[in-house]
Amino acid sequence: MDHYIFSNILKQAYSTLGINTEFAPLPSSRSLVNANRGITDGEIARIKGINKQYKDLIRVPIPIMASGIYALSLKKLPINSWKDVSKYNVAYRRGIQVIKNQLEKYRIKSGVVSKDSELIHFLLKNRADIVLQDKGLAISSMAQLQAQGVNTSGIQFLEPPLFEVKLYHYLNKKHQNLLAAITQALNNMKKSGELERKIHLYYHNLKSK
Repeated sequence: MDHYIFSNILKQAYSTLGINTEFAPLPSSRSLVNANRGITDGEIARIKGINKQYKDLIRVPIPIMASGIYALSLKKLPINSWKDVSKYNVAYRRGIQVIKNQLEKYRIKSGVVSKDSELIHFLLKNRADIVLQDKGLAISSMAQLQAQGVNTSGIQFLEPPLFEVKLYHYLNKKHQNLLAAITQALNNMKKSGELERKIHLYYHNLKSK
């Protein structure tokens, strides 16, 4: 998962506390297990409630960003609900739990791939009518493929998003003492508009590549 923008935000927030940070990309499930066990110190950006399963994680209450889950297609399709999604051949990327939960809830069969770039290729090769993805991840994946010479200009984000999620930073419980300080640091960035500026600039730069 491309967490560049989130790690950039957290690096700045922690620097105000005099704390240096390092970020390690890991497969989604392993990352959660390692953070929960204290092998790593936390999770960069996850949905609310993930600590119901991973009980040694503490959610920092300021959302880093809100992100939309979209259906992407090569043509305009009338998709406004999960009932509409069920009418089509669908695929998504393994590890995005919020999408998996909705597919299971509405009993929608789907294809699954392991990488975000594979998901875009899946759509371009007409192996699915629609793919489901977080907007930021989709933009990032398409930008990477375009840099490799792959034409993704025909892909459409079908409006409106199927739903929106807020993403939060989580700490392992051994860092409970940092919770108030990092919450304040992120809240200061939110109030000053720095959070929004960083996110808008990041996506602008992706689209411009």
